[in-house]
Amino acid sequence: MRSIQVHAINLSDIEQKIDEISQKIDEISQTSNKRPALNDKGLGYEGIFCSLANFERLLFPDKSISEFVLKSREASPMAFVMEKIQEHRTALSMPSEDLVKEIFSLEAHVNQNFNKFSKSIRPTQSIKGVPSVGDSLPAILAGLEQMNFDLGPIDYWMFEKRDFAIIVGYYTGAAGYYVSPDFARTEAQLRQLGTGMIRGTCLIRELEE
Repeated sequence: MRSIQVHAINLSDIEQKIDEISQKIDEISQTSNKRPALNDKGLGYEGIFCSLANFERLLFPDKSISEFVLKSREASPMAFVMEKIQEHRTALSMPSEDLVKEIFSLEAHVNQNFNKFSKSIRPTQSIKGVPSVGDSLPAILAGLEQMNFDLGPIDYWMFEKRDFAIIVGYYTGAAGYYVSPDFARTEAQLRQLGTGMIRGTCLIRELEE
């Protein structure tokens, strides 16, 4: 068991980014009387969206996060999830499967696709543990921006948990790790995961475990 390597982050730069993002969110809050930190519209799909985005980045490293986000907005969450699972199975030369429209069943299929990828294409470690406390949303987004990570077509006016799940999942995949839906079902879990990935404090499962 080991932790990931810590990324070099300029503290003065990240503090400035946090201030910029916090100010942006506060401005929106003042004009709309609604703080747009995380809209609850995506409740129930955060875990699977995080893992799907994460696996998409591992499987198709040349695909941008913007492409994933925009595609996800063209269909219902369930339809998008089922389409992505089948797309990944095809890329892995796995047969199509009749998927059940039940979130935990679909999450199991995402994990199954990753296991196939790790065994047949590229051995890949997965997240085993995250910090007990996560940083704020502005701090995490600022940290990612400071590292020049593409956040995609982010909209602070209508920022949903699914958007945040996709961003954190894509970044974890870009770092070379897989994260199962178990670590990304709630806002708190997403903040813990994002914090751990940025600070290098996530625990990583060894390949033989």
